[in-house]
Parts: sequence; structure tokens; C-alpha cells
Amino acid sequence: MTSPSSFNQWFATLTGHELPRQWQWELADASTCRNRLIRVPTGLGKTEGVLAAWSFYRVGQANDRWPRRLVWCLPMRVLVEQTEQVAKSLAAKMPANQRPGVRGGDRRGTTETRERHGGGVRHSSSGFSILNTTY
Repeated sequence: MTSPSSFNQWFATLTGHELPRQWQWELADASTCRNRLIRVPTGLGKTEGVLAAWSFYRVGQANDRWPRRLVWCLPMRVLVEQTEQVAKSLAAKMPANQRPGVRGGDRRGTTETRERHGGGVRHSSSGFSILNTTY
């Protein structure tokens, strides 16, 4: 169980919202990462909630029980781009030495990665990555 004030502060720093929604708090309240189905209407902060909970434990708390990479597999390119934009915005507010790399692309990898590195995924110096892709 996490301290309400510490997650609330992390969430506010990343998102600019004073407090998380109840479901976002519940997501972060579990100190172990597990598969979950999140069913909330469009526009209620699914990307922010998932990213804030993951980054709170993996990046902010250096909790090795949470995965080093957060991956979204989405059905449409426009959703990949939208999620990538939100992830980059939130990641930019994390401490520079802990900031995850954010990559978006399709099944072939990101455009940036293909052009610079000939395929594969290049990760940030922090060792944490957020990947967005189509399936």
C-alpha cells in the first residue's frame, strides 16, 4: 500500500491535476504490478492513470517488482500518436536522470529508430522505456 500523499504529489507533478480520480488512486494503491482491465469512458485519464502508477513505482520508487518497460499495443495509428504525445509530456516532468524513453511506431518499430539504427528499439539512458505500437 502506498502513501496517499506521495502518490498524489507524483500524480500532480506529472499531470497538473490536483488529485487522481478514484480508479487512478486504486491502480496506484496496489504495490505489485499485475494485469488489469481498465474500463472507463473516453477522456477520463486512462493513459495518465496507467503511466502515473507505473512511473511512481518503477521510476520514482525504484521498485524492481514493476517492469522496466511499459508497452501500449493499440489498434490504430492515431491512438499510438495520441498516447505517445501524452507519455512524452508526462515523462518530461520526471527527474532527468530517471526519465524513461518514449517511442511510438508500428509493428516495424519507430520511424526514428529505423532511420537511425536500422531497426530494433533504442532505450533511454535511465534504462526505462515506454513503447507505443499498433498491433
